[in-house]
Amino acid sequence: MPLSKSEYILWRDCPHTAWLKKRRRASYDACAGAGLSDFERALVETGNQVEGQARRLYPSGKLIEGRGDDAVELTAALLAQRQPVIFQAAFSDGTLFAAIDILLVNPATGALSVLEVKATTEDKTPKKKPDKFLADSHVQDLGFQVSLLQRLGHTVERAAIMHLNKDYERRGELDLRALFVEDDITAFLNEWMPAIDADIEKAVAFISGDCEPMGPCGCIYRGRSNHCTAFAHFNPAIGPSSVHDITYIGTTLPLLRKLVDTGIVSISGIPPDFGFTQNRQLRQIEAHQSGQAFVDRAAIEAELGRITYPIHFLDYETFAPAIPRFDGYRPFQHMPFQFSLHIVRSPGAAPEHHAFLYTDGDDPATELFAHLRPLVSETGSIVVWSKAMKGSNVHDRQKLRLPHYSEFFAGMNARIVDLLEIFQKQYYVMPAFYGRTSIKYVLPALVGWSYADLGIGNGTEAMNTWNQIVLGEITGDLKAVKCREMLEYCELDTKAMWAIWARLRDEVVQPLVHPAAAAVN
Repeated sequence: MPLSKSEYILWRDCPHTAWLKKRRRASYDACAGAGLSDFERALVETGNQVEGQARRLYPSGKLIEGRGDDAVELTAALLAQRQPVIFQAAFSDGTLFAAIDILLVNPATGALSVLEVKATTEDKTPKKKPDKFLADSHVQDLGFQVSLLQRLGHTVERAAIMHLNKDYERRGELDLRALFVEDDITAFLNEWMPAIDADIEKAVAFISGDCEPMGPCGCIYRGRSNHCTAFAHFNPAIGPSSVHDITYIGTTLPLLRKLVDTGIVSISGIPPDFGFTQNRQLRQIEAHQSGQAFVDRAAIEAELGRITYPIHFLDYETFAPAIPRFDGYRPFQHMPFQFSLHIVRSPGAAPEHHAFLYTDGDDPATELFAHLRPLVSETGSIVVWSKAMKGSNVHDRQKLRLPHYSEFFAGMNARIVDLLEIFQKQYYVMPAFYGRTSIKYVLPALVGWSYADLGIGNGTEAMNTWNQIVLGEITGDLKAVKCREMLEYCELDTKAMWAIWARLRDEVVQPLVHPAAAAVN
C-alpha cells in the first residue's frame, strides 16, 4: 500500500508508531484503544465542516469519492478534460498517495494549484526559520502533495494553506471570501523541495522495512502529553508516575533527556542533587518520593483569604464552532450554553445550587446571562477553575456582543478567584495528581469523588451532545436523558470546586486558627 500524507506526517512525529500503524495495524489498534476519543471525533467533524464551507467558494468543483484506484483514474480523466476545480483529487505513483482538498487547474496550461484546507486560524506564511517552518505539520502536508504531483510530471504553479480568518466576525449570511485566508507558501516549497523529497524517501524506506523497529521510540524524550499512540508498545518499561509525568517537564527537556539516558525513568529514582531547580517540580518529586502530600500552608491560606462571602462557585459549558453560527461571533469563539452555580452565602451555610441549560437553535448566550445575572450578588467572590476560560474566553468576548452586560461582566471579572492556581503553583501536591492540575485528577485524590459514573463525563462530550441536540440529531426521550446528564455533569463541576475549597479550608486554614480565636468566632 502506498504511503499516504497522513502516514508521512505521523512518521515525522514518531517513525516507530508510523511503522506499526502501517505494517502491524492490529498491534497499533490495540495501542489506540476502541475508536476515536470524543476530542478526536470533534476534530474530525470540525475539519469536515470547514472543508465543506471552503468548497462553496468553488461551485463548479467536482468531488472525488473514495481513495482507491477508481478515484485515481477518475481524477486523471477530469484533469484530461481540464476540469477547473476538483475536490479530493486522488493521486498515486504506487509509492505515495494523496487526496488533495482543493485542486485548481489552469485551463490554458494545465498547471495545478493546490489548496490545503485547515480548520485553524493560525497564520502559515513562512516567517519562522526554515527548519522550524519545515517542522510544521501543515507545511509537511502540503509539501508531500507537491512532491507527489511533481513526481507524476505535473507542474504546480501555486501551493497555499487555506485557513479561517481569526478576525472575521459574522454579520448576517456567511461571507466566505472574508471567512477564509490563503497563505501562499509556493516560493518556500520550491526552495526546500529537494530536502522534502529526500525526507519522504527516508520515510518510505523506514516504513518499508520488514522488521519492527526496536524501542524505545524518540518520544521517550518528551513529556507525557506529547507521547505517541504506541508509546507503551515501544517503551514497556515506562509506567505511571514516570519522569515524563513531572509537571512542566517540557520546560526542562535537557533534564528529562539526562534522566532517561542514565536509566532513571521513575520519579522515585531521582536523586536529590540531579539538577531540578523549579519549586513546582521539586515539590512533586518530594511528594512522590515521600508518599505524602506537599502543602504550602501559608500560600494556600493567602489564596483562600481572597475569597469573600457570598461565594459563587461558577462554571460554564461552551461550544466553540469553527464556523460562526450567529452574528457577532468569530471562528472558535466560545458560546456559553449552560451554567452551574453553587452559592455559599455565609460561613457554615450549605451550598445552594442553580443551573441553566439552553437547547433551542438560536444563540444561547442571551438567555443564559439573563438567567445568571439575577443570581449573582453584587459582592462576594466568583470562584472558578481556570480564570482565562471564564474571564477572557466568555465574559470579555461576550461583552462586545452584549454591551448592556458590560458592567455585569466587569464586576464578575474583578471578583474572580481561580482555584486552579493553587494547584498550578504547586501549593498543594499529591502523588495521585500525577503532575496534572485538571479537576478530574484533583477531585478524586483530594475529596474522593469521581466523574467516572456520570452519563457524560467530560466537557468535550457535553459540548458534542449539546451540538447534536440543537441540530436535531438527538430528540425525544433520548434528548431528555442527555439534558439530564449534561446538567449532572456541570453540577458536579461546581460542587467539586466547593468540595475542594472546603477541604482546603478545613485542612489548611482552620488548623492555623488559635483555639481561643476560633471560639470567639
